[in-house]
Amino acid sequence: MSTLSSVTESSSKRCPSCGVELAAGAVLCIQCGYHLVHGRHLALVYDGDDDTNAAPADPTFASNPYAAPRTVTPPVAFIDPSAELPDSIVRAVRGISRDGGLLPWMALFGMCVCQFTLPLILVVVFPWSIGRLIQMQRLRQRFLLLRQPNSLSPHYEVAMAFQSAWQRCWLTFGACALLWIVIIVTQLWFNWMSEFFGRG
Repeated sequence: MSTLSSVTESSSKRCPSCGVELAAGAVLCIQCGYHLVHGRHLALVYDGDDDTNAAPADPTFASNPYAAPRTVTPPVAFIDPSAELPDSIVRAVRGISRDGGLLPWMALFGMCVCQFTLPLILVVVFPWSIGRLIQMQRLRQRFLLLRQPNSLSPHYEVAMAFQSAWQRCWLTFGACALLWIVIIVTQLWFNWMSEFFGRG
């Protein structure tokens, strides 16, 4: 008992392990973890900063692919600069998307009354729709947001409307081309059959 009291009294000013000045009633050195009463260290001493992202000393731990990460980095919301569109481009994209949405209805109307509207389709609608598709393709090549809509972008809704109009335009063109091919082949078949049976 006298030994413990003498150690406490003698080390009341400075730590016997690291020499740091302590308060009069201190029993633990927070610098090195030395306990003045028990006479031993309660914590390890680290030289330098504690790097939590440093590689572990144990090679078996480092080579274990199933080991849990020492630190978990929260995801950071990153907005790519390509997700921004100038105001003039936004207005152009909205107009092109609106026109692209009308193309399927115009094609359907033309197919229903193709006998009367075929000249109108060939002279006005077809070149106009081709021009819109060329504009869409150029905008898609210029701006990444129009090819890959980013939900973090303030123009996400504009990009999604453009993407939808782009898909509708190509689907309409494919359906119209297929329908015209079927009509032409059917007409040629009937003409050939009528000539064949007419000769017989």
